[in-house]
This record gives sequence, structure tokens and C-alpha cells, in this order.
Amino acid sequence: MAKYDPDGDPAAFDINDLEMVEGWLDSPVASACAEDLGRAFAASPLAEQLKELGLALVAAEARRDEVAVAVAGVQADDPRHRLLDGFNSFAENLRGSDR
Repeated sequence: MAKYDPDGDPAAFDINDLEMVEGWLDSPVASACAEDLGRAFAASPLAEQLKELGLALVAAEARRDEVAVAVAGVQADDPRHRLLDGFNSFAENLRGSDR
């Protein structure tokens, strides 16, 4: 099992490595990056926001589907359920923003 490295390559994130998933979920660096991205998005022009919302929704739904496959059949206390819940909420929020 590999430990989550906030400075590492995002492509190295392994959804099947529970230690890595828990590390990402509990990472203050990951939370801070998400907050920074949100502020940058809010400061961008509306036309750019609308374009980015569509792209983000497609990407979030694709990633959510990958996580759903990994979570299928695992116990309810598996940390990947938190990850799936987060992707579901994120996709739902994006759909709401698009209206």
C-alpha cells in the first residue's frame, strides 16, 4: 500500500489502495487545493464558468463511475464510499449550477 502524497503525480492515485484513499480524504492539502480552485473559478468570467461547468460535470461523472465500480460489493465502512458520496454530491451540485 502506498501513502497518499499531495505533491505526487495525480495519475498515481489508486482507488483500490485504501490507505491512499483515506490519506486523500483526510488531507488538508487536498481540501485547501479544492478551496483555492473554487475561489479561482468564482473569480473567472461567467462565460468561462459555464464552459468549465460542463467539462467538470463530464469529468466528475466519469470519475464517479470509476469509483462506483471499485466500491461495488465492498463493506459499508470502506472509505471509498465517502469518496463516491463526494463525487455524487459534486456532480449533483454541478448539475444544479448548470440550470
